[in-house]
Order: sequence, then C-alpha cells, then structure tokens
Amino acid sequence: MSSRRLERLINLVAALLDAGGPIGRTDLCARVPGYGEGESARRAFERDKETLRSVGIPLDIVTDGDGNVDRYVINRDRYELPELDLTDDELAALHLAVSAVRLDPDSATELVWKLGGAPKTVQLPMVQLENDNTLADVFAALVDRSPVKFSYRNTERTVDPWRLSFRSGHWYLQGREHAANDRRIFRLDRVEGTIRSLSMPNSFDRPPEFQHHELEPWEVGDTDEVIAHLLVDASHVSWATSRLGHEAIVETMPDGSATFQLRVRRVDAFRTFVLGFLEHAEVVAPAELRRDIIEWLEPIAAGHAS
Repeated sequence: MSSRRLERLINLVAALLDAGGPIGRTDLCARVPGYGEGESARRAFERDKETLRSVGIPLDIVTDGDGNVDRYVINRDRYELPELDLTDDELAALHLAVSAVRLDPDSATELVWKLGGAPKTVQLPMVQLENDNTLADVFAALVDRSPVKFSYRNTERTVDPWRLSFRSGHWYLQGREHAANDRRIFRLDRVEGTIRSLSMPNSFDRPPEFQHHELEPWEVGDTDEVIAHLLVDASHVSWATSRLGHEAIVETMPDGSATFQLRVRRVDAFRTFVLGFLEHAEVVAPAELRRDIIEWLEPIAAGHAS
C-alpha cells in the first residue's frame, strides 16, 4: 500500500467520524484529498470502502426510501472502544500498534500476532510514511492521557490532549494549555519541530463535553482566538442551544432571549453562522468583531437597496 493511499484512508475515516451522521460518496470525495473527480473517484472510493471493512471498521450503508444506496456512516458504538482496564504489557502493545507504520515487516507481524491477529508466519504489508509521526505520537499521548510539549507560533506549549479532529484537509488537536489554563486548538501541521510526550500517564481527565465535541467551522483557523458573545432572540434560542450546547449560554434574559459565548478563529465562517439567524441574532461583543460584521454588511445592504 502506498503512503498516499494510506493517508487517504486515514482521512476518509476521519471525515466519516467528523460528519456527524450519514454522508454521501460525492461529499466524502470532496472532503477527502486525493480522490479526484468522476468515474476514477468512484472506483477509488469503492476500493477504499472495501479496505476499511476488511480491517474491521464498521462502515454502514444508509438507503433512501426507494432502496437506493446513497450515504455512509461509521457506527460509533461498534467503532469506539469502551473504557479498558489494560495491564502494563497490554497498554505497551497498544502504543506500539498505534505507530506500527514505523516498524519493519518482521516486527509488525510479531506485534499483530501478539494482539491476536494474523499468524507469525504471515508477512503483513507495511509502509514507512514519508512525513513525520506527529499524528501517531499525539494519538498515543491522548490514549495515555499524558501531557505533550511542543512549539507553536514561537511559543513553547504544554497541553493536555483531549481530542483529535479532521477538518478541511487538516488535523487539529484540542486540549488544555497549561500556561493559559484554558482550552486551545492547534493545527498539527503548523507545529514547529516535534511533539514530545511528558510520559505522565493518567495525568488528566477529559471533560465529558469533549468526548464527542465536533469542531465548528468558525473554531478552526490561523488567527488569534476571539471570544464572541451572540444575543439570540427567544424564538431561536432552542435551535442555537441544539447547535452550540447548553454550556455555551452565559446569560438568559427575562424575555427568553439568551447570550451565547463562542470561540472564533475564522470570522468569515462566524459571519455565515450569524446570518443564518437573519434578524434574530446580534453580535454584542467584542466591539471589534461587531464592527467587522457591520462594516461587512453595510455595502451589501447598500447594494441591495440600490
């Protein structure tokens, strides 16, 4: 298996998990780099689909009312592991499995045999990735619940890794940065140098809300994070809560309206979200973000009026 296809398979699994529900082949091919278009994309997707199933990933097909296959979903209940009470040897074997792509074929065959897989005499096809092992290292630390240390934007960071997410062709790490004592999001391909585990297993517990927290489009970007306050009319509070969660509400007014707090790194994606409320939502803070949206809307309104 080529490193390019292996990367595409990893990205496909991430896209299916991040979709939040059944998703069609066309949308998947658009989200996952490497598929191209047309018939070649369809054939490549069919091969990848069968590969995922062959390694035990529960990829289910959702049919429409006419019985036509059109959407795919990974069943999280069968894909995600329950809490495991592993021995030290079992935990060490799991860590090795996470970074198996770095092993030579003999070592990989030995590992899979120990985990109850193929017989020792079978030579498994393995690949040496062309890029570094950042993703495997972060995932190992996440499983281990061990803090990691790395340089980002010329600053040394120590982070409790809570979750890895895939969005728009990039991997993102969510976690608590020790210096700020607050949640931060880091794009892994922008990490400077290597990510080092502090080898302190079971050092933290992930907040329950981050077990399945999906990154919103306005949360991922390269700009500094802005804490936005969005005032939503009472008639739309229920919908906003279903999207943002009860924990995002910072104030409820006597008339039933509510103020939500959002972490914004991409203003354009935030604008799109706010405009979905039409006149039923208003950015109240910070002043710079409110002014930015007003200045963006004014020429649009003037053009519409003319």
